[in-house]
Amino acid sequence: MKKQRRLDAILNYLQAHPVVSVQELGEVFKVSEVTMRRDLTELQELNIVKRMHGSVMLLPENKLLIPSFKQKALENVQEKQAIAAMAVTLLPENSVIFVNGGTTTLEFIARIVDRNVTIITNNAMAINHVAAAKARLIITGGEYNPESCTFSGELSLSTIATVNADMCFLGANGLSEEGGFSTYFSTESNINDQMMRKCRGPVVVLADHSKIGRTCHYTNENLDRITYLITDDKADRTELMKIKRRRPLNIIQVKP
Repeated sequence: MKKQRRLDAILNYLQAHPVVSVQELGEVFKVSEVTMRRDLTELQELNIVKRMHGSVMLLPENKLLIPSFKQKALENVQEKQAIAAMAVTLLPENSVIFVNGGTTTLEFIARIVDRNVTIITNNAMAINHVAAAKARLIITGGEYNPESCTFSGELSLSTIATVNADMCFLGANGLSEEGGFSTYFSTESNINDQMMRKCRGPVVVLADHSKIGRTCHYTNENLDRITYLITDDKADRTELMKIKRRRPLNIIQVKP
């Protein structure tokens, strides 16, 4: 198991097990205690875990429930549809675009399959929307994460690296003045950064109100690359203003 995937898996394991020994984690993930201690030191430096006498626990503020793709698909459906519809209006014909994983971005993909565009995505569920479609779909490939229904890893990153996209459409697990644009998984954070890095035009973040003010485990580096934030009218206006003061961007609020 690659290191970044292992770090994500360790966090998931700690969500379900309040206090775990280093030895147990080493056995679960089939690595030496030396390697596990190195992983835990990295997580501790990120203020995610606390180590104590050969054991480890998540810090209370990091005990986030990581919902599955199916769970997220049932949440704030009308808001996501309205956000996706607005995002479509920003998309020119003949564009080459990046789209990351998530339920809101999947709704966006479903609305543009009849457009003359090329979609490069790590969203595994996108394949269900392009049968007999006009749009050209390129799946990045890579290591599959069944919890988020996405691909990530070196293969995904190398695929993205070969493209200079016109626009980038990103879903987020969290967006806040304090934590910036954040995700649950480090591997997906790397995908987001690579997409923003290889995009030569606007970067559009799609996030319903439940994501505004939330900070997840991994913050993306290229926050200054965000051009638009599309959210719904239930989003915390105070938090939105804080975000805009810290990182100037165009905020669009839609009504479901």
